[in-house]
Amino acid sequence: LDEEERQQVRQLQTMIGQMNAEQLGQFIGQFELMATQGPAGNQDMFEVVLEILRARLAELGGEG
Repeated sequence: LDEEERQQVRQLQTMIGQMNAEQLGQFIGQFELMATQGPAGNQDMFEVVLEILRARLAELGGEG
């Protein structure tokens, strides 16, 4: 990831940390859609964020 992508991931991590399991589930669905429609050059960033989202959901006892 380049520096801009790392900064975006850090910002998303902060937001993810404040979400409950239901919100995370909804956000994962939205983010997966964004990943399929986003630029090919950003796929690495999308994958990293999805991993973070799924890990956080698992921490909260949700399904991932």
